[in-house]
Amino acid sequence: MHRGGLLQAFYVQTTTIPVFIQPTRPVLSQKKLYLTKQAKKELAWYEDLLKNKDKLHEMMAEKRRTRHILGQHANKMRKWAIQYDREFIVVNKKNRAFLKTVTHSKRLKYLDVLCTPTVRRTLEEFNRRLTCLTLTVWRDIMTQVVQEYHQLRAHQTIAGQ
Repeated sequence: MHRGGLLQAFYVQTTTIPVFIQPTRPVLSQKKLYLTKQAKKELAWYEDLLKNKDKLHEMMAEKRRTRHILGQHANKMRKWAIQYDREFIVVNKKNRAFLKTVTHSKRLKYLDVLCTPTVRRTLEEFNRRLTCLTLTVWRDIMTQVVQEYHQLRAHQTIAGQ
């Protein structure tokens, strides 16, 4: 049995109190053993690489080539992200304006409708995909939204808000 770095020895022949002895080697956890084995593998790989100079030069040349390609890709991604953010803002404004119109026509409070889980999820998904909400989508989710809206309003009334 292991207790805080000490091992308990139990001798069947004696009926005395168990004796605690120090382990000769510290007990390593599975994670530490894995990390130790992994470090040994990496060290062996680097030692092998240092012995084989041609392989080392080949790898360094490959790194230089890929660094340039990765830099170009990163620049393209940055430009795309800027454009995506702009488009996201436009679509979000359109979707919120649409929701404001349909909630007004149903005589529902816009801000309370935005708090319903269905509208939050739907708005999040459509905005993320840069897709505008349509009347068809509203008709599909309307009954669920109205039900959640009334539950939310009842909860707010009970809470005294």
